[in-house]
Amino acid sequence: MKIEIKKIRIKVGGMTCANCASGIKKHLEKKGLKNVNVNFSTGEASCNNDGTQNKEDIENTIKQLGYTIK
Repeated sequence: MKIEIKKIRIKVGGMTCANCASGIKKHLEKKGLKNVNVNFSTGEASCNNDGTQNKEDIENTIKQLGYTIK
């Protein structure tokens, strides 16, 4: 059975520095997401999702850290 991997992109509000982006990246990687990239200057987080989590779960993780989803 082939696992379909999807690229998820999320616009994040409230990131003001590289440390903010680093914190989000660390939390998403702890959730098991792969190829996580968070850029505070563009306000975007992206990752590969193999179907273990949906976009809403990922957005909720980011919201729990105190950021907003645009």
